[in-house]
Amino acid sequence: MTVHFSLPYRTTYGQRLVLCGSLPALGHWQLAQALPLHYDEATTRWSAEIEVPAAAPITYKYVLLFESGGVVWEWGDNRTLALPDTAATRLEIRDFWRAPAQDDNELFTAAFTKALFRRPAPAAAQAATAKVAKAKKGKAENPATAVATSAPNLRLSLAAPRVATQHQLCVLGSDPALGAWDQGPPVVLSDAAYPAWQADVTLQNPDKELTYKYGLWDAATQAIVQLETGDNRVLPAGSAAPDTLRVLHDEGFRYA
Repeated sequence: MTVHFSLPYRTTYGQRLVLCGSLPALGHWQLAQALPLHYDEATTRWSAEIEVPAAAPITYKYVLLFESGGVVWEWGDNRTLALPDTAATRLEIRDFWRAPAQDDNELFTAAFTKALFRRPAPAAAQAATAKVAKAKKGKAENPATAVATSAPNLRLSLAAPRVATQHQLCVLGSDPALGAWDQGPPVVLSDAAYPAWQADVTLQNPDKELTYKYGLWDAATQAIVQLETGDNRVLPAGSAAPDTLRVLHDEGFRYA
């Protein structure tokens, strides 16, 4: 399986990014052997790709290196990429740099994730695959049968600890699989790996630009109670090849 890693980062003279992790290709956590990333001025993204066996999960982190010898590891726990059990032979991972000085970083501590914002225990094992929420006017697909039957071509993942226990994260967007901007119901993300939320979806038009936003979904009222602020998120047009899965590790929910 081919895994392509990328993230946007504006470096200055004398800086570069590397990827350090659990695989030999990522240096076995030895910084001197880490995988160098290459910068694309047109997209402002750093990227590299490796070949991996479709087996154990990959753990990794991005590291900023300075020509003077300085080293800055990104904030947070090691990233974990669980290779999906799909027919995909190519993964395109789109990450973001986790800066250490963020107001929400303290919300990832156990005091918040296991107490104040602790998620209710599910009544049964919860699938990681996205469920389609009921439509506002009752024209609902049954959530139990709304899971896409074809192989997913997009995985959406967002770290968001500050979600009230009666709410869930959902996503709405331009593709019909994401509700076509309110022409259909949104997709509700799974909180099985809270504070990370995840949904696997099958875009109808993966070769077209996707615009989307996350929201807060109230299951009791079957309605979106808040859409995040700011511009729409944008995913550039990608491959329509059935063997490609794009994985978006998005930056945090944008509260009002």
